Amino acid sequence: MVRVKARQWFAGAAIGVALGVGAYAAGSAISGNESTPAAADVARLPNAPPTGTAPGPDVTPLPGSTPDTSQPFWYVPYLNQSYKTPLFDGTIAGVHIASGGDYGLPCDTNVTPVEGAAGLTAVAGTPFSLTSSFRPDGIASPDRIIVGLCRGRPVSAEATYPVTSDPATMRYGGTILVFRHAGLPVAGLSIPRDRWSAGAIAGRPAAIARPILPDIGLGDSAVVVLDGGVVTIVSASGIPQAQVEKFAAGLFQ
Repeated sequence: MVRVKARQWFAGAAIGVALGVGAYAAGSAISGNESTPAAADVARLPNAPPTGTAPGPDVTPLPGSTPDTSQPFWYVPYLNQSYKTPLFDGTIAGVHIASGGDYGLPCDTNVTPVEGAAGLTAVAGTPFSLTSSFRPDGIASPDRIIVGLCRGRPVSAEATYPVTSDPATMRYGGTILVFRHAGLPVAGLSIPRDRWSAGAIAGRPAAIARPILPDIGLGDSAVVVLDGGVVTIVSASGIPQAQVEKFAAGLFQ
């Protein structure tokens, strides 16, 4: 099967246990290369019919070809190609990026979870703030917020922002996830190695993973910044690269 989007939690059981809330609240990362879409994911893509036969897993785009989004399942060959590419495991901009890892949250006691609006308030005006000054078209209020406090001070924070689709403007919609943590300079992300590069976000060195198709936003993307001992990870699915980078920059403004 073709893979579109599968998620694993950023810190897995390590942060889940520290927060005392389980792995479901441990933060999100892109897992594997884009995996098999649910029916809702397929229906969300403009011009993708709910029925029909998708190309097989060996079908990939011709070199230099341009996607014809008027065709059914036009995106499948691009996902196939991404699936065949090894994932990145290395260091960019001072952060080690790989599929998982120990975040080493600096706390000598249990981390206290604070959820929802209270969590946003707890990190407002701090390096763990979850609010960006840039709001992409279609972005909604975060539907999952959790902040980890150690003796009243934040050591991690995360939020999930849904982005609605709009076929009239060819906005595919998707999700933007923000995770900021103290501790080790590690980011648990599983994105193919050929999509990563060094760059800058808000004047800071950054690791940037582009989507499969940057202008359209097909596939997963990410921005990782280490600043003042805090790692900021913005991962997205279905969002154009320029908007992901602007959203990430807005976290520092």
